[in-house]
Amino acid sequence: MWDVTVGGLSTLQEWANTQAGRLKPEAKTYGIPYPSGALLIGYGGTGKSLWAKSIGATWHIPILSLDMGKMMSSQLGSSEANLRGVLETADVMSPCILLIDELDKAFAGMNGPVGDSGTFQRMIGHFLQWFNDKTSAVFVVATANRIQNFTPELLRRFDEIFYVDLPSFEARQDIFNAHLAKYQIKLEQESIETLANSTENYTGAEIGKIVLQCAATAFAKGTPTQVNVGELMAEIQRRPPQALSDAEEIEALRQWARSGGARFAAEPQLGRQPAVGYSDRQVTWRNNRSNFIDPLTE
Repeated sequence: MWDVTVGGLSTLQEWANTQAGRLKPEAKTYGIPYPSGALLIGYGGTGKSLWAKSIGATWHIPILSLDMGKMMSSQLGSSEANLRGVLETADVMSPCILLIDELDKAFAGMNGPVGDSGTFQRMIGHFLQWFNDKTSAVFVVATANRIQNFTPELLRRFDEIFYVDLPSFEARQDIFNAHLAKYQIKLEQESIETLANSTENYTGAEIGKIVLQCAATAFAKGTPTQVNVGELMAEIQRRPPQALSDAEEIEALRQWARSGGARFAAEPQLGRQPAVGYSDRQVTWRNNRSNFIDPLTE
């Protein structure tokens, strides 16, 4: 069952539901190819990786994780061999999901010390070639917090690119309900709405930590499941959202998505002001979606 802690991503989920059928062998009878996958870009903690894991359970197919950084080896040729091994395993296990978490960090490594020997570039090149040529039912889900390091060659290999924003009011209610149920805590709907109203700019991960802390405190007191809205509100006050310090970065991603860089994973809330009190500073990306422009430094 799809995990409601990443609820609210209606557009992304509807799209994914249509892709599930394409993984079936009979789709090829009608000339429909296997899907390539999706790139999910957004602020950390918004549920990108969790969503990828949840659709694996929904589709009843295995999930493999690919971490290019961990595949690096000092032995000549070993890094490339490690990558080939994972990709070959994915092909054999298909249909499956190949989750590449924080892919932006891998591409950033191409410009750092790790890439100086050319090993990282060769690994990225091999991955791109496999991604372009694969004929197996491997559904690639890549996540990223930033867009700057990606090349157009990578971006056009994905079927869709989605921007995952901070959770909406409705999504925050879903997230609270899911985490409260996990710890067998019961609250009235009015209290849930109060909590959701008080956590604008919070990520799903941050909300989860708030509920966990209160549940753990109640357990330590010998009163498990006995948590009231006042205790949760007090914990919210103790934990300001990290997004407040990253306002410009988040707004830059939103503007990039609005300009056609990506689809919103959830429909933007109409009639509500953008969160975190952004300044009027304009931040955009070039048309190739890879090179960052900051007007204040141009």
